[in-house]
Amino acid sequence: MITFRGGCLCQAVRYETTAEPLNQRVCHCHECQKAIGAAFNARVLMRIDDVSITGPINTYYSSETLERGLVHIVVQVCFLDVLPLVLLA
Repeated sequence: MITFRGGCLCQAVRYETTAEPLNQRVCHCHECQKAIGAAFNARVLMRIDDVSITGPINTYYSSETLERGLVHIVVQVCFLDVLPLVLLA
């Protein structure tokens, strides 16, 4: 069993799960490039109910179906929520 553990650079938000990923991918879409500030976004797709997320999170919709999680203190994307799934960035 693999434990996925991580969070934001400032350490204010953390996530952890031992669930099996639904998929793993590298996305090159414009929304991911804009949100991450890079040419691609490497991520793991998990069910949101299987991931423990702690810390001060705010969310916003960057498109009609994609909700992004942000650290309140520093604006940095920590996770993406496409209900009922979560993408760990």
